[in-house]
Amino acid sequence: MKPRLLLLAWLGLMASSIGCASPDGDPPPSLAATGPTPVATDLPSEPAFQDSLAPYGDWIQLSPYGSVWVPRGLPPDWRPYTDGHWVFADDGGWTWVSDADWGWAPFHYGRWFFDDQWGWVWVPGSEWAPAWVAWRSNDDCIGWAPLPPSAGFSFEAGLTVGNFDIAEPCWVFVRRREFLEPNLRERVLLAPRNVTLLRETREVPGLVVVDRHLVNRGVAVEEVERAAGHPVGHVRLVDAKAAAERRLARREDGSIRVFRPDVPDRGRPNVAATPSITAEGLAQRHAAEQRALEAHFAAQRNALIAQHQRELADRSARITATELQARHEAELRSHEQMLERQRQVLRNRQIREAQRPAPRPAPPNPATPRPPHSR
Repeated sequence: MKPRLLLLAWLGLMASSIGCASPDGDPPPSLAATGPTPVATDLPSEPAFQDSLAPYGDWIQLSPYGSVWVPRGLPPDWRPYTDGHWVFADDGGWTWVSDADWGWAPFHYGRWFFDDQWGWVWVPGSEWAPAWVAWRSNDDCIGWAPLPPSAGFSFEAGLTVGNFDIAEPCWVFVRRREFLEPNLRERVLLAPRNVTLLRETREVPGLVVVDRHLVNRGVAVEEVERAAGHPVGHVRLVDAKAAAERRLARREDGSIRVFRPDVPDRGRPNVAATPSITAEGLAQRHAAEQRALEAHFAAQRNALIAQHQRELADRSARITATELQARHEAELRSHEQMLERQRQVLRNRQIREAQRPAPRPAPPNPATPRPPHSR
């Protein structure tokens, strides 16, 4: 018997662990405040990842994992497995096709978790999978969330569940009929609605081992076809021969090129140096980041309130007005908690950046004549 995933939702803005949702549909208590617990997994870092990912994020040392990667330049409420789409491969099941140039690695190797100091953090791994995610669904929605580092794996035991939770804000939900859309970021339901959706959905089996290959089962193809109103196009996974082909792309012959280098289970990358920036430039960047964060969540709150108003006006609702009001209040609280969480991550990062030593001026070039001293 596989261990059942447990549902924990959001408790406070200082949480640093990822959680998992309960198949029972119990009301979610809030996000656990304990850090992620490592278990025996396939997660040692590999130097092959460093050069490819360094232009898009920072390699840092983070206990207990060692060298991990933190992406840069992402939207305030970004979550893994949102910028891209799903395809169904006969030899791999539901496979994530990322729109990011760097997506060949962090969505197919290793695990993700959210840290209250750094935000989303990727822990490298050595085994390739169509997607390292957990699944949930009901008759209306399909949801997925990145598995944390304590979700261990071996070909002998399959996917094993450690002491972890996938927290409410980490889940990504779309309408079942839109699951096959090419750009899912535009279809993702508002994150504060997760507090309701986790109660209304059930756990769906995910990664399994078939003939020593990882297969991502997820929602049954037949169910997706009924909701979409058309067949699911099956693809073949074909190994790319060079790093230049590492971005997943559909070919005319119905295949998907995937870059799956042989990643040995050893070694750790060195931590890349952080590029220097002047104090003035840093202050300007921090102010712009703060404005973007507040604007993003203000727009999200407005969209959430508009959705609530439409539901209140819908006389065909299957729940009472009192129950609907309670649900709306819970979603608004979730929105505020997510905002505070992101504010904390931004503050922590900006403090670290401001405390870094200022870059030293370059020494004078001996071949360059010095200007005369003025009197």
